[in-house]
Parts: sequence; structure tokens; C-alpha cells
Amino acid sequence: NFALYVDTESQVAKKLLLGAAVRFEDYSDFGNTVTGKLSARYDVSPRFSLRSTVSTGFRAPSVQQEFYSQRSTNLNAAGVLTDTLTARQDSAVARALGVPPLAEETSRNYSLGFVAKPLDVFRVTLDAYQIDIDDRIIFSSNIQPEDAASCGTPFNPARCPIRAILDPLGVGQLLLFTNAIDTRTRGIDLVSVYDWRLSSESLLSFEGAFHQNRTEVLRRKSPSTILPAPVLFDDAQVTLVERGQPRQHYVLSGT
Repeated sequence: NFALYVDTESQVAKKLLLGAAVRFEDYSDFGNTVTGKLSARYDVSPRFSLRSTVSTGFRAPSVQQEFYSQRSTNLNAAGVLTDTLTARQDSAVARALGVPPLAEETSRNYSLGFVAKPLDVFRVTLDAYQIDIDDRIIFSSNIQPEDAASCGTPFNPARCPIRAILDPLGVGQLLLFTNAIDTRTRGIDLVSVYDWRLSSESLLSFEGAFHQNRTEVLRRKSPSTILPAPVLFDDAQVTLVERGQPRQHYVLSGT
């Protein structure tokens, strides 16, 4: 992994601060990428400022996403115990299913907010943001073979290509990491801090934070002619991405 990074910032006017950054990175695993960021802060008054950032980003596949594999016994869709293969990327079975090696995730990030200090002892920040991720690396659905009755007698691999790949391995279902979806996350962050002076040497600082976001799967996709997108990443997996994490978080703290 080799990277070059340049970051610059300038107070172009008394009330306006601008920043820009660019990064080139080369990975032996998947090639190179260029990302950048533009940011601005405008001081409306000594106690109120607006700020905004636009940036691009990427995330390389992690080691476990590239090389993890296991064979275990799990329940299939019919509730029957069956051998399940978690296949590593770029394995023979992944290639047979037409799933290519993992590529990096790419993102576009936008934020807009303000910083306010209405009192010397009280300050608050509010930021709204949007994060669009393309080619998100995610676990596939549990891919199961076609119904044996539909495969013909004698067995016709062309009619049941998934079964033709899984049966010789002795497994009843398979899953793997793949760049299966594009997602969009929108949210807000609100943070407020109140300082209570107890003595000349003691300060009690109260902090309240609220965070809310919503993630949406914009598109499901599959490079495989054997596995359509709704098979590679089914509705249950979409629900897991969109609703698997709490959408709201609250934090109250004192220091």
C-alpha cells in the first residue's frame, strides 16, 4: 500500500476559511484510487458559524473479507439442518458462480451545519449529512440450489446451474462477500455542551448528543448470469441493512 496526500487550508477572507485535500493511494490488492475533499467555514458572527464539506472516499476490502472461509451446519429456508459453505472471494466456487473478486467501496459525502455559542458557558453544533456508497461489500444471501424436481431426469446442469456447482461440494447452501449493493445514508448530528463553574479550579461540563440516520438500499446488482440480483442479495438482507441498526442514538454525559 502506497499513498500520497496533500492538504491545504487558507483564511481567504476575515470570515471565510477554505480547505482542500487530495489523496492518491495504490493497493497491491485492487489497484489505485484518487479521493478528495473541499471544506468551508463562514463566521457569520463571533458566536455563530456555518460549515460545509464535500468529499469522496473509498474502503479497501479487509483481510477477513478477502480470505475468510468456513463450513458449518445451519438451518436452510425450510428449517432443515444443512451444510453451509462460506466461500472466500476469488475461490473456485465463486468463479463458477460468476462472482468476481472484491473491488473497493467508493463513497461521496456531503455535510452542512452550524456552530453556535450563544453563551460563554453554552455551545451547540448541528450537522446534516448524506453518504452515498457504491459497490458496498456485504454478505450475500444464503444461496440455495434449485429444487431437484426441476432439474430433469437425467440431471440437466443447464436447468439447475447452482445445484450443479454445490452438489459436488456436498453443501446445501452457500454465502460469500460481494460488492452487491449501492446505499444512501442521511442523518443529523446534534451536540450541545454546558459548562458549570464549581470553583476557580473545578468545572462540571454536561454534554448531550443526539444522532439520527436512515440507510436505504438504492440498488441491488449482480455480475453473475447464474445469480440474479434478488437471489444474490434478497429482501431479508435488504431489511438487515436498512433496519438492522438503531436509527436513533442519545448520549448524556458529564465530566
